[in-house]
Amino acid sequence: MRYRVFVDEMQARLPAEAMRSKRDFDQWDAMCDHLLVLDTKLDGDVEDQIVATYRLLRHEVAMEHGGFYSDSEYQTDRLVARHPDVRFMELGRSCVLPDYRSKRTVELLWQGNWSYALKHNIGVMFGCASFHGTDSAEHAMALSFLYHNARATGEWAVKARPELAVDMNLMSAEEVSGRRALTGLPPLIKGYLRLGAMVGEGPWSTTPSIPPMCWWFCRLRRFPTATSITTAPTLAVSQADRFGGLLCNSVTIKTVLPSFLLPGSFGRSDFVRHGKTTEAPRASPAKHFRR
Repeated sequence: MRYRVFVDEMQARLPAEAMRSKRDFDQWDAMCDHLLVLDTKLDGDVEDQIVATYRLLRHEVAMEHGGFYSDSEYQTDRLVARHPDVRFMELGRSCVLPDYRSKRTVELLWQGNWSYALKHNIGVMFGCASFHGTDSAEHAMALSFLYHNARATGEWAVKARPELAVDMNLMSAEEVSGRRALTGLPPLIKGYLRLGAMVGEGPWSTTPSIPPMCWWFCRLRRFPTATSITTAPTLAVSQADRFGGLLCNSVTIKTVLPSFLLPGSFGRSDFVRHGKTTEAPRASPAKHFRR
């Protein structure tokens, strides 16, 4: 499924072995867990029913293998070292088939991410998200908006590695139109911002043919704590058995979620706490991004 989206649709170029086998894979797949959304009404085997996925790398697993995937692009190792009491989780390879790019699919993915984070006591989620195209200047408005409004500072600041960094402060704060900038942001990055994410400084790009990438993180303590068991659907989280080994050692987990991540309510401000529904303060996007 990842190959169909990244290569067939987005025209990405993968290593030669992956192109020959028509599968997107790398050495990280074997050590990560894979969150899957299935359409069980589709004919065929389980692999034929996968319509969306996330790749999840837990803190202790990353440390056992020399660090996180994005350490080679951003100075995330310094961030982790500054917060020894926090457990981090890296999200990657977010992928949804075209016919399933809907609010409902996003909700299912984030129910799974939230459940997984609770199960493993995760304090911070982070990852990279790409812009379309290969010229960062085409995204001057969006990148500058992120720089002025959503850039992490202080002890949570993260920078791209100097040899890969691309300047994202391309326009002054006065020149940036919030409405136009939000329109120009990829949907995935907008979704992360809605969840309270901040971004690192400096998108990176290794060659002119690689789209600029943006690093983001989200501190989970910013979310309300839900203690009520919900009736949300179960989701499968599987450990990959080398390349292509989907659904090996799969386990099923129930979700315990704030109601703004429940089906049909993505983005709502009320949440479940101690069995009661409590209204959380509403904030406009403009106020949210200025925090």
